[in-house]
Amino acid sequence: MKKTLLSLVALAVTQFSGAQILEDHCWDSFSSLGFHSLAVKSDHTLWAWGHNAYGQLGNGETTNSSIPVQVSSEGQWAVVAGGSDHSVALKADHTLWTWGRNNNGQLGDNTNTDNGVPTQIGTANDWEQIAAGAFHTLAIKANGTLWGWGNNSYQQLTGTGARLVPTQIGSATDWVEVACGSYFTIARKSNGTLWAWGKNGDGELGIGSSGGSTIGVPTQIGTDTNWNHVDAGFAFAVASKNTEGANLWAWGSNTNGQLGDNTTVNKNSPIPVGGDVHYDSFSVGLLHVIAVKSDNTLWSWGRNMFGELGIGSTTDSYTPVQVGTNDQWTHVSCGASHTFAQTANGDSFLWGRNHYGQVGNTTVIDQTTPFFLSTCSTITGLNENTLSQITLYPNPTSSMLTLANTEMLNIENLSVTDMTGKLVLSQKGNSPEINVEVLPAGIYFLNVSSKEGVQHLKFVKE
Repeated sequence: MKKTLLSLVALAVTQFSGAQILEDHCWDSFSSLGFHSLAVKSDHTLWAWGHNAYGQLGNGETTNSSIPVQVSSEGQWAVVAGGSDHSVALKADHTLWTWGRNNNGQLGDNTNTDNGVPTQIGTANDWEQIAAGAFHTLAIKANGTLWGWGNNSYQQLTGTGARLVPTQIGSATDWVEVACGSYFTIARKSNGTLWAWGKNGDGELGIGSSGGSTIGVPTQIGTDTNWNHVDAGFAFAVASKNTEGANLWAWGSNTNGQLGDNTTVNKNSPIPVGGDVHYDSFSVGLLHVIAVKSDNTLWSWGRNMFGELGIGSTTDSYTPVQVGTNDQWTHVSCGASHTFAQTANGDSFLWGRNHYGQVGNTTVIDQTTPFFLSTCSTITGLNENTLSQITLYPNPTSSMLTLANTEMLNIENLSVTDMTGKLVLSQKGNSPEINVEVLPAGIYFLNVSSKEGVQHLKFVKE
């Protein structure tokens, strides 16, 4: 589902959606498909959190984490792609690395053995783009060739049988983008045409047929030559065209309204989404979609069982519904049932399913509204720096909270969130004190934002 593009210029990475690269922001690349989250920071370090039963966090352990943990001490990571239970990444030198679950050979290391640390695949240093599916992985090289490995039960790679190492798909040399569905593949060529192959039980290939047929070779979707981005979910896909007006199209399974056409009827060819609306970016989860309109408002639709739509409820939406009122959204990325989004100033938010800590808010409680993860600069409280020295007193408190050891900080904002991540107090300025007397008794987090980064401090209100 998630895909990432590495440009020919080291670390100058661009992608319309999915695991995107942002300029001058704390998180440069974010990706997820399953129940874990992956991200590359602007200093090129790699971080992960959430489910870790198969070592997909890459820290050599199998313990879940509800906060971001550094994958390795090495820098120069460029982009990441999270599969269902495995992880894929490219470094700035265009080498390919994988880790996590490997029951279908999705790591590409010629084994079926899980691996809990990043391991280089082969010696090639010309990889440009990666995409991780549930049990298969795809990648594009600098010469425009397409490669795949892992599960191949519906011929979503090439031929028949699993592939334990990267295997070239066809002989074409003009592939520019690829996306993994559950058991199907969608890819775009440099001439703006769109192609699909693999399982087609719900019309997910978009070629006008369905009903369990399997297509084993890339087959063109329609005749249009102006497609500019595609993403794939469990058994559906969404793609955008290079047009001024309405530009978003969807097809495939529609069980939870994920096609956005106000029905739950499957479609086996592309249909327009959201009326006469232009979307600048979008991302597809397991059964939901998140998108940014041209006015920088945020919209979502589809399944909402775990709050993945971010609208404060768990009710599915069959048409696009606005997430909050902020009009500064710029970048989005979906996990299976959780969602990441970032604003123009670099503030990052996560919400949705959190059973394994994949939202990163220190809890395992589902989050139905955007949770403020971090702003620019450093990760909160994970390094021995000035931020990590901050303490609170008195704690517990009945009214005032005072911050100690802030002499070297330029505090920009103090905010308080409850245990669900909901913002309940906010105070701008450099004051080291905040009055929490109005809050009900309970456990809260004080979020200290400064030019050095953000620190989250837990406190008890009596």
